[in-house]
Amino acid sequence: MSGGTRLDNQFDDGNGDDDSDACLFPADEVTLKLDYELPDEADWTADLMTELSFDFFAEQCRAVEEDEVEDPFATATEECRELDCPESDCIEFAKFDPQGRGNDFEPGTYDLDELYAEECDVDVDENEYELEVLTVTQKADGDTVGASFRLLKGGHEQDAPPLCKADIRGGPSDEPGPASNVEEIDPPTTRTRGELFTAESVTPAEAHGISHITVWVCCSELESDSE
Repeated sequence: MSGGTRLDNQFDDGNGDDDSDACLFPADEVTLKLDYELPDEADWTADLMTELSFDFFAEQCRAVEEDEVEDPFATATEECRELDCPESDCIEFAKFDPQGRGNDFEPGTYDLDELYAEECDVDVDENEYELEVLTVTQKADGDTVGASFRLLKGGHEQDAPPLCKADIRGGPSDEPGPASNVEEIDPPTTRTRGELFTAESVTPAEAHGISHITVWVCCSELESDSE
C-alpha cells in the first residue's frame, strides 16, 4: 500500500470531536498497530517468515495552517514499484569468505573478499561495499550453518543494488569445492528474507558450516547507482 497514512493527532478522540491540530510535538507518542489475518487453510505458512518495511515522511508544522498542509503521498501510485530483474540482468557480484574468520562467525559487518562487475561493465570501488550479517544459526560445535544478511554500499543499505541470488556453500560435494546451495531472491531486495543455509531439505543440526557466500545483483540497478 503506497497511499500513505498520517500519524498525527488529527484523528477523532472518540468523543465525536475531531482534533484540528495536526502537529506532533517532541513529547507526543503515536502507536501504529498492525493486524493481519490468514485463511484457515493457510497452514503452509507455519514455518515461514516475512518482513515489513515502512517509509516515513515528515513535514514541518511551524506556521503552517492545516488547509495549507500538503500530502507527501499525493503523487504516489497505488501500486508499489516492481523491480524487473530477468536472469540475464542478474550478475555475480561479490564473495564473502568467512573461513579466515573461523567457521563460527557472528553477526556483524564484514568486508567483501572478492568483487566482480565485469559482466555489467561498471566500475565499482571494492572499498564501498560490505556484507552485514544480521542473524546466524550455529551448531553445537560452533559452526555457522545459516545466516541472514544484507548488502551495504558506503555503509548504507538504501544505496546498495538489490540482491537477486545468493550461493551458500559448505559441505562435501561430488564436484571440486564445497557443495552449492543457490537461493533465488525474488523479488530482488538488498537483504535476504530470513536465514539461508548450506543445504536444502536438512535441519540446521545436519547442515554443514558455511564455506563462503556469493551474491548476485541486478546489473541495471548497479548501473543506475553508479551514474
